[in-house]
Amino acid sequence: MVGAANATLLDVRFDDFFTGNPDLSGNTPPNVPERAGNLWLTWESRRGVRAQAGLRHVGARFVDRANSARVPAYTVADSSLSFAITPMLAADVRVYNVFDTRYVTSTYGAAQWLLGRPRSLDVALRAGL
Repeated sequence: MVGAANATLLDVRFDDFFTGNPDLSGNTPPNVPERAGNLWLTWESRRGVRAQAGLRHVGARFVDRANSARVPAYTVADSSLSFAITPMLAADVRVYNVFDTRYVTSTYGAAQWLLGRPRSLDVALRAGL
């Protein structure tokens, strides 16, 4: 089993930001999470089977420069299974958003929120050259 992880912690603020009234200095830019991270685990057999499971986390974000409202943080689980049919051909099955979590990927101000992908399944054949 092999694992991979990454994370970021940010403290992003506008230094001097005047757009007339009000003064937005010190506010956080919109759609910028202060924390985010990924964790992936991969298992491979000697018979050409590979299984993966992963978590994606994105922290809360503000919807506008005035920091008037926040989009909630989310954590989503994904997984995949791959079978080698021949040394040059594999079948892949990927499940996105395993627990069918409702989450927001981005916004256009406070009025329009774009939802993330619901639970979904992709099946593919992968050929090597």
